[in-house]
Amino acid sequence: MKMTIGKLNKATGGLSNPSKMPCYSWSISAHDCIIGKLLAKISGTVCSSCYALKGRYVFPNVKEAHARRKAAMENPAWVSLMTELIDRSTKVDSTGGRFFRWFDSGDLQGLDHLEKIVQIAKNLPDINFWLPTKQADFLKLFLAKEGSFPENLTVRYSAAQVGKMPNLFPEINGAAVNVSGPEAFQCPAYTQGGKCDGENVECRACWKKSIRVVSYPKH
Repeated sequence: MKMTIGKLNKATGGLSNPSKMPCYSWSISAHDCIIGKLLAKISGTVCSSCYALKGRYVFPNVKEAHARRKAAMENPAWVSLMTELIDRSTKVDSTGGRFFRWFDSGDLQGLDHLEKIVQIAKNLPDINFWLPTKQADFLKLFLAKEGSFPENLTVRYSAAQVGKMPNLFPEINGAAVNVSGPEAFQCPAYTQGGKCDGENVECRACWKKSIRVVSYPKH
């Protein structure tokens, strides 16, 4: 017998639903970012004005949800529970696809965490996953072991400095803040109310491996 959505949410800590996104996401506290919490103390980095350390992210209910999700990762059944929750929660959108984002706040906690996320993507090949991260070390360790990421998982290594391009690797795409150039796709969300979907544009660039770098305005 399948678990109810309510029980799946309780067992996993649930999903997040950022207003910008055309889909559900998953997040933990930005205070748990291994690299990000260090960069947050350095002027000129993208983390020094991190959106996930202010606004609604500081509300008690959001903090509690982040803590529940992080704790739930220790459950040996986390991969199977998250697979079912994401599959049942993710509907075909206006573009005709299914999409999911990892980390609207927070970041990878270790190689094991990355391996679990990859397995979820493998379990759900018809869903397009996007994983932004600053943890290049975990990405390199994974690729040394496995050689590649699933076709439906687009990993974007995020540049640390505002105005700087990220270091790109063959299997890893990039993300940056305030960069330009032929490889940098300019995020249109901030010209249409801060959303991926606007009156004229329904954008899924972040999920596309063919787009090497996505540039976001500083916000």
